[in-house]
Amino acid sequence: MIKVGSSVTVDGHGRKVRPHWFTTGKIGESTEGRIVRVVGKITQTPVSDLPFGFKFFVDDGSGEVQIFVNVQTGIDVSNLSLGQLVSVTGFSSQFETHYEIDPRSPSDIVFPIH
Repeated sequence: MIKVGSSVTVDGHGRKVRPHWFTTGKIGESTEGRIVRVVGKITQTPVSDLPFGFKFFVDDGSGEVQIFVNVQTGIDVSNLSLGQLVSVTGFSSQFETHYEIDPRSPSDIVFPIH
């Protein structure tokens, strides 16, 4: 057991949180706050949203979803290209009026998919 500060105690490990699979078009209000996974083709290549990060879009045929990659995740988006098939895992969230998936670490974006 590790005591952190005066009010938080870290006590071992809990169960691993597994992502829920969804089609890209289903990411929305009902998925917010969940860890989700989608597989689809990149329909819009990464564009800069610096200093915050980068965004790109993925679609499996059911509708596009925005992927927002925060710079603090250490994810390199330079190898992502239009039409590439990718698997993306992350938090389903909403920014302003659109829904998105926010990957947490480099292992959350997997390509190529065969």
